[in-house]
Amino acid sequence: MKSVSFVFAIASAATLAPIADAGFMGFVAFSRTSGAYTMIDVFCAVSNASDKFLNVYNAEITTTVAGGFYQRDTADTRGWRPDGSGSTSTRASIDSFMTAGSLRVAGYPGVYAGSTTSADPNFTSSAWTGIGIAANGVPSLAGWYTNNPPSEQNAAESLTGLAGRRNSGPTAGEGSTGPTVGSQGAAWGIWCSHLVLSGTQQVVFGAAGNVQFHASASIKDGVTGVTTQGVSTIPAPGAIAMLAAAARLGRRRRTSSTTDRSSVMNTKNTLLCATLGTAALAAPASAGFMGFVASVREIGGFRVVDVFAAVSNASDRFLNVYDATISTTVAGGFYQGSSELNKAWRPDTTNWTSTRNSIDSFMTAGGTNYLLPAGAYSSETTAGDPNFTGSSWTPTAISAPANTVPALAGWYTNDPTADTNATEGLAGLPGRVNGSGASGAQFGIWCSHLVLQSTSPVTFGANGNLSYGAFASIKDGVTGITTQGFSVIPAPGAVAVLGLAGIAASRRRRA
Repeated sequence: MKSVSFVFAIASAATLAPIADAGFMGFVAFSRTSGAYTMIDVFCAVSNASDKFLNVYNAEITTTVAGGFYQRDTADTRGWRPDGSGSTSTRASIDSFMTAGSLRVAGYPGVYAGSTTSADPNFTSSAWTGIGIAANGVPSLAGWYTNNPPSEQNAAESLTGLAGRRNSGPTAGEGSTGPTVGSQGAAWGIWCSHLVLSGTQQVVFGAAGNVQFHASASIKDGVTGVTTQGVSTIPAPGAIAMLAAAARLGRRRRTSSTTDRSSVMNTKNTLLCATLGTAALAAPASAGFMGFVASVREIGGFRVVDVFAAVSNASDRFLNVYDATISTTVAGGFYQGSSELNKAWRPDTTNWTSTRNSIDSFMTAGGTNYLLPAGAYSSETTAGDPNFTGSSWTPTAISAPANTVPALAGWYTNDPTADTNATEGLAGLPGRVNGSGASGAQFGIWCSHLVLQSTSPVTFGANGNLSYGAFASIKDGVTGITTQGFSVIPAPGAVAVLGLAGIAASRRRRA
């Protein structure tokens, strides 16, 4: 079992104890038999009915049962993608799949897999779609996510009364990162996996058993708005891990005569590693997300600030930015264009007016080339998470310009494998200022384009005119691991005032 890691980074030395019931609590599994098969449904246990699923990542899900996880042999069901065309992926299906929530349709019986489910790059195309051959194994470090977090399918359901329950246990914290509380007390869950085994199996979770389920998950807390991540293993440490289905136990009886994630998200800088065994392996220091890097220029009478998620490898992939605190004290806030497609934070990929030189503020999940410098146009795969409220992401004809970024807002790519989700070299970046952790970065993925109606120098930080701090998730292109981290611009202790080189040069000439 490989080490699974997620990273939080700090802007200050203070830390706060985690909120015990915030967001992701762990995984819950329920097993039962159906004819000659054993089915296991796994839920992300959450603390509130209003919580939203974002993704599962760095998953290690295996079985020693002969034949692996059962896949139904049709074109739409051989892989781990739920069947969205024939709608055959239900909680009663004799077929294994992943899901991002559940769908109930009036007049139709059963619970259907979420139609917004998408795979991250570690789910290779054949494993996700099952092209040509059944995908009976889950690729190492695979992940899946919802491509529409606000969807009504992305909803928690009550875990009361579901058969054969097995909880994940508390995961001890390391450093300044708090523990995962475990799912023992969870009353709510969001459906994320449907696993099927051939035969009426006695399911034994864990390294010595016949099923292993170990992964990390991201949940948007519906009360606080904070995104929480955690790593979780079924079963709880020390728990009895055998899940005999109720029907099988009944037959035996008849035949036997004896029988605080913190609400201040910019105060953490810790690497948490967890394994199924007792050993923990440190993640490489250079793996995946390193921090943010800003580039400051003047275009006409405006200051333009482009921000990149700095990464360690040219092959790394952007997944999302979340829990962002981005603000300015410049009069009028962040400048937005006047057209309906340009006055909110969603990039304009209809008329392609959101470019590196646009006098318009937007977020992006990478960039595309079209014979111009790399990343000149924003990515059409960019989507806003639920904290981009109201018309701040998708404007209307009568909505006001979105001159502020909502608290704890986030954005993501709805296609991590897109060719627009690519790094570019940061060498020669004009007006470069490094965020925490990013001083040595050579590669970055474009994620923000901020415009200020001012020619005054940009001063980053709490006492300046621009604040930029957020978490980001990056899929490491070398190791395949998904890493998260927090970064604030500038790095603590750095000089935060950015004047333009041209202005400085003209002052020297006049002196």
